[in-house]
Amino acid sequence: TAVIIGLGEASGASYQAVAHCAAGVWQEVAVNLDELTVDDPAKDSNGKLDLDQIVSVTVFDIGGFLATFLPDLKGPRSMALDDVSFSSKPVLATTGPAQITRVVPIHLVDNFESPVIRWIPISVDFSDGPKFSLFDAAVAVDKDVPEGGGKQSLKFAYPRKGQKIHAVMRNLEK
Repeated sequence: TAVIIGLGEASGASYQAVAHCAAGVWQEVAVNLDELTVDDPAKDSNGKLDLDQIVSVTVFDIGGFLATFLPDLKGPRSMALDDVSFSSKPVLATTGPAQITRVVPIHLVDNFESPVIRWIPISVDFSDGPKFSLFDAAVAVDKDVPEGGGKQSLKFAYPRKGQKIHAVMRNLEK
């Protein structure tokens, strides 16, 4: 499922990041505070997360909300949290503004160098009218470096069937 990690300020603004967590496996989630995006800019007068203004921490299972529209997502669920902490030491930035040269700015979508999975598997089955599904295929960070070089990557495993397409998507959190 996908979870939203949120920090709420006294002003009512909420700063959020999204991560995908596979069922039945432990998933480390670590994000830099500057990777969190505000839900409603009008609620925060200075437009930035103020650590001294944080009044709440939220971990929200998006699957519960989506079950309203996608009945296949209904059923028992559980979530385990451990070692929730804030640190001044940054984690490896895997997304956001970057540069490939001194003059060419880019927006890095993901380099998969962190255990945080920000991609959600989706599919559409056309065999009996279009049926949209989320989380019906496995995604994981593949830490095995491919022969001939490269680095770790996102691994997306799904069955290929007639009349069904699979994809992964992510929110760019801009």
